[in-house]
Amino acid sequence: MTTTQLPIKLNSSNYPAWYRQIHSLLEGYVTGDTSCPPKTIPTDSGVSSNPSYNFWIRQDKYLYIALLGSCNTEAYAIMAIVETSRAAWLSLERAFAARSRSRVMSLKERLNSSTKGSSTVIAYLQSIRSIAEDLSLIIHAVDDIDLVIHTLNGLDPSFREFTTSIRTRDTPISFDELSIKLLDYEMYLKRDEHFNHQPSITANYVNQGRFHRSNKGRNNNHSSSSSTSLGKRNNSSSNSDIVCQLCSKKGHGAQTCYKFTKNNKQSSNPVAYATHATTPPPEWLFNSGASHHITNDLNNLSLTSTYTGNDKLYVANGMSLPITHVGSTTLHPPTRPLSFTNVLYAPGITQNLISVSQLCNTNDVSIEFFPSFFEVKDLSMGANLLRGPKDDHVYKLPLTSKTHHVYSTTSTSSSQRWHTRLGHPSSRVLHHVL
Repeated sequence: MTTTQLPIKLNSSNYPAWYRQIHSLLEGYVTGDTSCPPKTIPTDSGVSSNPSYNFWIRQDKYLYIALLGSCNTEAYAIMAIVETSRAAWLSLERAFAARSRSRVMSLKERLNSSTKGSSTVIAYLQSIRSIAEDLSLIIHAVDDIDLVIHTLNGLDPSFREFTTSIRTRDTPISFDELSIKLLDYEMYLKRDEHFNHQPSITANYVNQGRFHRSNKGRNNNHSSSSSTSLGKRNNSSSNSDIVCQLCSKKGHGAQTCYKFTKNNKQSSNPVAYATHATTPPPEWLFNSGASHHITNDLNNLSLTSTYTGNDKLYVANGMSLPITHVGSTTLHPPTRPLSFTNVLYAPGITQNLISVSQLCNTNDVSIEFFPSFFEVKDLSMGANLLRGPKDDHVYKLPLTSKTHHVYSTTSTSSSQRWHTRLGHPSSRVLHHVL
């Protein structure tokens, strides 16, 4: 027998397996069952050497060499101080048997505490199988049903349905079959997560609903809606600069002039009136918790398209608001324009919100917030682009007003009334003269 024929080399962790290998080969000599014969034997002529002794010594040396070849270098020092295979066997047992018991306890503890955690199923199964193989090598094989139980106990809650189905089976399941089914279930979870997972569009803003205080607190009308109060401010600012084309007075247009509406009957021919109006820009509030820019007025967007996604806008109070359109726009602070892309139109939101992260990424700027103001800086130039105040505990983007044409459509009066307004004679007088 050569040392290359021994597949297991003794070390501190595999003594039981090594013991079984060597014991089956060297039983008798190393166990002490085959004792050493006497060196001499009596004869008729006196005493002579015992041939059996010489044979036993020779065989014992072979066994000693075989033991030495089955050990790693750690065991060489132990065997160097003994001479027989039996003495070497006992020395190795004293040195490695206690370590092996500690190894068994350590492996079983690892098996009991094994959990999948964030690892993949295949990595988790390989870990369980590796521990079971190590225990088997040291003659403490784990029963298949125990291995299944340990595996199921280490799965996370996302596998609860799978675990329940395995535990309620009428027939037992092997570890190999469990491994196949567990890998299939992991693929199902990943596929289901891929189809169902959609990033939530959020706005860290409490939607006040229909009724709340006016934005700037300039009046005590607490029951007006935010959109309505904003519209009234815009109208009052616009009307103060409109000059009537009929009476030349300020504050109203021709459509609402008393001269036009008095005893006026509408006809089916529309006429468009145009005038110049300076409308204050809509308010945009900075929101660091918003994932997208959001507007409540479709007119704030220059390019729009119908929103075809399934997402909804989630606000801080837990409400979800529908999204109907998506578009882009350019806002005009006093310094330079700022580009806004992927702006969502949500009719139910009460304020126009600026996503701080989207603004910085799109325009290559940074924003610093201070107790009473904020600053926007150009990252490429390092220069301040604008500075704005904090108003009513929120940071608002200061925008410039724009003068634009406002068109309104009204119905005209009858041709006879216009003839009268222009000083033309009536048809009866004209007929009499002619």
